[in-house]
Amino acid sequence: MKIALRMISLATTILWGTLAIFIITAAYSASLIEIQFEDPEIFLSDNNVLAIMLSMKINNKGYYHIKEFLLKTEVKDESGIEISSQQTYVDIIPARRQTWVKHNITFSLNDLTDIINLLFRDANLTLTSEVELKFTELLPVKIYTNTSYLWGAPFHNFTLGEPVFEQYNYTYSILSLPLNFENHSIFNVTGTTYLKIFNEQDDVVAVAKLPIEVYSGSKYSDILKIYVKNTEIPFGGRVELFFESEPFRFGPLVIYLG
Repeated sequence: MKIALRMISLATTILWGTLAIFIITAAYSASLIEIQFEDPEIFLSDNNVLAIMLSMKINNKGYYHIKEFLLKTEVKDESGIEISSQQTYVDIIPARRQTWVKHNITFSLNDLTDIINLLFRDANLTLTSEVELKFTELLPVKIYTNTSYLWGAPFHNFTLGEPVFEQYNYTYSILSLPLNFENHSIFNVTGTTYLKIFNEQDDVVAVAKLPIEVYSGSKYSDILKIYVKNTEIPFGGRVELFFESEPFRFGPLVIYLG
């Protein structure tokens, strides 16, 4: 009986000793995990989807595999409104190896019309990243990080000048409307501007369609012109401007006459 008790005691001691060594080495190995976030890359795909690519280098110098790696990201504007959120899951990251994890955040440019400020004003967007993983079954790990980057508005400093009527001939006059903006975005602005002129009775008296193409990083400055019959000049009416392109559309922007 004494021999049996000694064997049980010895086995228990070995078991707890092994467990203690495991915990110590696991904790030490966890301290050897290096996670480095690269600067986000932003690009526009062929189907007008804006993508933010986040690259993360995981250097697992420890003795144990990283399991159930989950990366959650969320993009918000300056008002805290969520623009997009996505997840990337990796089942296992081997020990003693360096692994790159690629994570894309995408949203359609149509969403810009829901967050209208992003069309007309540069902004600092916030990218929040949360990493969850299991480093052995005993050591769940969570890591948070925030990254800010500048969003360039496609219609930065969008300005409509005062409309001016000038007689063209005995039948028509020309309404001139100065339009200025800067394309600070990473993509070209290509689309069509529509102008509608209404009289005081809310009747449409003139319509015009004008193409616009402004390259990324360029300025646009032009005078939009539309012909109006002299008998229908709406001094008490209004001008409505619309812009349409494949990625997005906005309008009307209204200027009152008279």
